[in-house]
Amino acid sequence: MESAEHTSTAASSAKIVLIEPDNALADAITRDLHSQMNGIHVAHAASLAAAEALFQQGNIDLVLAELHLPHSQPDALLTDMQAHAPFAAIVVYSDDIPPPQALRLMQQGAQDCLIKETLNAEMLARVVRYSLERARLLAEARQMQHQLDRVRMELNAKVQERTQDLASALEMMRRAVLAKDEFYTNITHELRTPLHAIINFSRFGMNKYDSAPPEKLHDYFEAIHRSGRRLLLLVNDILDLSKMNTDHAELERTRCHMEALIEQVVFDLSAILEVKEMGTDVQYEHSQRHLLIDQGQIYRVLQNLLSNAIKFSPEKSDIIIRVEPVSMAAPLPERIAAKPQDMLISVIDAGIGIPKNERETVFDEFVQSSKVKSGTFSRGTGLGLSICRRIVQAHGGNIWAEEAQSGGANVRFVLPVNEHEGE
Repeated sequence: MESAEHTSTAASSAKIVLIEPDNALADAITRDLHSQMNGIHVAHAASLAAAEALFQQGNIDLVLAELHLPHSQPDALLTDMQAHAPFAAIVVYSDDIPPPQALRLMQQGAQDCLIKETLNAEMLARVVRYSLERARLLAEARQMQHQLDRVRMELNAKVQERTQDLASALEMMRRAVLAKDEFYTNITHELRTPLHAIINFSRFGMNKYDSAPPEKLHDYFEAIHRSGRRLLLLVNDILDLSKMNTDHAELERTRCHMEALIEQVVFDLSAILEVKEMGTDVQYEHSQRHLLIDQGQIYRVLQNLLSNAIKFSPEKSDIIIRVEPVSMAAPLPERIAAKPQDMLISVIDAGIGIPKNERETVFDEFVQSSKVKSGTFSRGTGLGLSICRRIVQAHGGNIWAEEAQSGGANVRFVLPVNEHEGE
C-alpha cells in the first residue's frame, strides 16, 4: 500500500462529488477517502438533481456515483454527468454491473466500474488516484491537441499567406515583363519614326536644295527640327529613368514661386496649344509662397502633365491649372499625407480620362492607360508619369490621379512647404 504522503501529493486539492442516495454509505465512503488521501474535498449529493448545484460551482476533478440512482436511468446517467461536468473523471459503482454493461460504460467514458461489496478504503484510494491521474493525462492530451490544432491553423494560414504573396509576386513579375515587352515595342516605334523623318527630310533637302523654293526647304528643316525635338524628349525620358534607378539623381533646390514656373511651362507649350486652339486657365487660390524645390525637375513634372493634358484633350477645350494650399482644397484621399500649409497643384483637362482601376498603375514604369492603347494617340514610352512620381516623391510629396468633373483627368501633386519658408 502506498504511503499517505505520496497519496496526498498525488491527489492534492482534488475536488470530488459523491452521488449516493444512502447517507450512511456516503459517510463511510467519505471517511475511507479521507483516511487514505490528504488534501481532498468530498461533496455529497443524494441524487443527480441535487448534484447539479455542486456541478455549477465548477472545477470538479472526479465524480463518484451510484449507478442506480432514483429517478435516473443507468444508461443515461453517464451522459447526464458528462453534460454537467465535461472535464471530470467519472467512476460508477453498484451492487452488480454485468461485464457487457461495464464495457459499454467504459467505452462511453467512465474511468472505472466498481462492485460495492469489494469496496474498501485502499481500493477507493487506488481507483481515485488512478482516475485523477488518467483525467489529468487526458486533459494534457486535450491541451496538446488544442495547441497542435492552433499551430496547424497558424501554419496553414502562413502557408496560404505565403502562397498568396508568391502568387501576387508572380503576377507582378508577369505584368512587369509584359509592360517591358510593350515598352520595347513602343520605344522602337517611337525612336524609328523621328529618325526616319530626319533621314527622309534631310535627303529631300540635299536632293532639292538647288531647285526647291525656300519655303519648301523651310518645311523640310522644320520637320527635321520637330523630329529631333521629339527624339530628344524620348532619349531624355530614358536617361532620366536610368539616372533615377541608379539613385544618382540629386535635387538642386532653390527658392522659387510656382507662378513663375507655371507661366514658363505654359509659354513653352503655347505653340502646341495654339495648333489645337486650346486655352489654359491658371488659378491661384492664395498668395504665393516661396517653395524650396529643384526648379528643373518640377518644371519637368509640370511640362509632362500639361503635355499629356494637351495630347489627350479635344481641340478648343481648356486646361485648368490650379495652385492652392492644402488647407483651402477639398479633402484629399485618406492615403495622401499632407500638412495644411503644403502646396497642391492640379492639372485638369476635358480629355479621355483615366479608368478608375488604372489610376494607380499609370504611374508605374512602362505602363499606359488602356484608353491610350485603344485610341489613335501616339503611344509614347510609358515613362512620363513614372518619372513625375519619382521627382515628386524625391521632394517628399505625393502625386495621384482623379476624375475631373468634365470626365477628363485631374492629375494632382502635393509639394511640402515648411513654415519657415514664408510667403
